[in-house]
Amino acid sequence: MKTIPQITTKYTNIVQKKEYLVLHRTLGNYPSDLKWLVNNKPNTTKDDEISAQFYIPPQGGIYEMVDQRGNSLRNKSLWHSGKIFNPSERARKVLKKKWWDGQWENPNYRSTGVELSARTKNTIFKEVQMRDLVILARELDIPIITHFDIDSRKPLMEDWLDELLKRLSEKQLNNWILNAIDNGFTEQQAIFLHNELKDI
Repeated sequence: MKTIPQITTKYTNIVQKKEYLVLHRTLGNYPSDLKWLVNNKPNTTKDDEISAQFYIPPQGGIYEMVDQRGNSLRNKSLWHSGKIFNPSERARKVLKKKWWDGQWENPNYRSTGVELSARTKNTIFKEVQMRDLVILARELDIPIITHFDIDSRKPLMEDWLDELLKRLSEKQLNNWILNAIDNGFTEQQAIFLHNELKDI
């Protein structure tokens, strides 16, 4: 996967295996929303303390956050999902609780964030933007949720998530059919077999 490196100092030096991907809307316009994500001004407010491992603008391209030496921040904790409020069932399957007090662990420790440039909560994704999101999701190969799943005060992103999961599923089906054909099945036999196995 080809990415565009983008230097930021907005991260915490906590290394943790990433177990799920969180989708976000920037509610801004490119390139100002990208600058907002990476710039750590001296007098930042809580609203400025936001960052993510990846960023995808409407015209496509996958920006990857790196430190000042150019090292990837994929395994570090960036600041995209720190607060939990009324988490969904989907989120509860991946969120962790601290063993010593039973409270929710900061989601940033175990998640990868991707900010998708979108002007409003109703902005529809661009085709190239979704294409690159699919590429990113396939590369990471971890469960996917939205920021709304973690904090129900955030904008819904079901349309983005549904389209992403649909395309990932179609790709898996295509790969499955191609593998079956390589093993001597016809395309019709492969599709029939896939549908039969899916219902077991």
